[in-house]
Amino acid sequence: ARTGNALGGAGVLLGLAATAGPRLATASGGLLTQAAVALGAGGSIGLIIAARCAITDLPQLVAAFHSLVGLAATITSIA
Repeated sequence: ARTGNALGGAGVLLGLAATAGPRLATASGGLLTQAAVALGAGGSIGLIIAARCAITDLPQLVAAFHSLVGLAATITSIA
């Protein structure tokens, strides 16, 4: 399980680097600030939700995170 978690984290990091890396050279300071604030807020909310759920409540944790994905998709479609 630990190896799977490490490989999953490495995959996410690689995906982020491949997606955002080329754009960082041309991004404005304001855009980078917005991205940092959004990542920080999302990470904080995720950490709070994860800390409140016991391991036996894993289905509820997954549902909570999926609701955040739906919220993000809704906000993105409005923007």
